[in-house]
Amino acid sequence: MKRKLRLYSPALRLILLIVFITLFFCVSFLGFEGFILDYINRGEHQAIYLSNSEYAAALGIEQFCSDSFIQAYGEPNTIRRWFDPRDSERELVLYSYPAFDVLYYADMQNSGDERLAFIEVIMKDSSIQFGSLNIGVGSRRSRVHAAFLFDPKLSDEETKYESYDFPGVDEGFYGEAWWRILFDYDDSGKVKAMAYVISPN
Repeated sequence: MKRKLRLYSPALRLILLIVFITLFFCVSFLGFEGFILDYINRGEHQAIYLSNSEYAAALGIEQFCSDSFIQAYGEPNTIRRWFDPRDSERELVLYSYPAFDVLYYADMQNSGDERLAFIEVIMKDSSIQFGSLNIGVGSRRSRVHAAFLFDPKLSDEETKYESYDFPGVDEGFYGEAWWRILFDYDDSGKVKAMAYVISPN
């Protein structure tokens, strides 16, 4: 093989080398891009950092519903109700506990009974932390980025959309089944509040 290459001029060898390297990078890029697109467009995203059940376990609940929160923490300190200014038929209900708030919307059943449908839980105290990197209120932005390095980040448009129920959100990431993990940072780059939000789908 080396003898055959020596038969070619140095200029031709350089051109062949450039063509080979270009082809290698093109094939690698297309393969990587296909993997990323497949990863992002999957119907069910499996979170890399933490699953839904691991977030629930860190909060001491079985699942994200009003019954689980009440079973674990009792009745909330305060309950606040209001109608969404943009949707007069959407009644929101906020259960406030010392370390977190839980936002629901009131879903009226055909029977006339009210069911509280989970929207998000908002952590406001450093006593609740998630995963091996202890992500929570007080975590630095760099630690958050390290934790969610392999989970897709929300686009600016998606972040703006999520700020509707979580004002002040600075950035967010996708969790399991496209749930969202949202972060609000203070001026020093530490988490001021974070929310775990159900997928809108």
